[in-house]
Amino acid sequence: MSLYSRYPNNNNRVTRTTLTKTNNSNEILLPLFFVIQTNIPPIISIIDYSTTKLSRVSGKNEISITFSSDKDLSEWEVRADGTGVGSGDLIASGGAISSNVNFTVNGIQLTWGDRIYRINVYGKSTEGVWNSYE
Repeated sequence: MSLYSRYPNNNNRVTRTTLTKTNNSNEILLPLFFVIQTNIPPIISIIDYSTTKLSRVSGKNEISITFSSDKDLSEWEVRADGTGVGSGDLIASGGAISSNVNFTVNGIQLTWGDRIYRINVYGKSTEGVWNSYE
């Protein structure tokens, strides 16, 4: 059996394996190719949130949100509106995590006034890949 690996520019690991099978003293070589993708972005899941509406009334002007990721994160950020990482109002951010994260959105952080906001949670995997805007 022979085995070798190479790493192309797209950070996918391509491995070639040749298996040898003997049958009646004849040797059959079967090359197998498979790709192990290492640049897959994390999947962020919202686990819980306290409410869907904010107001200026004390006690109703904050939302508590908890999220998790299927991978360890090297950093994360939460943005209001925007169209991707670094876009929109930054609400919360942090460094490396490997478990659930809880954060609070305060109405004061939403700078565009009274309207409907989309809160986006982004995570960067330890491989350096951010999840995308969906």
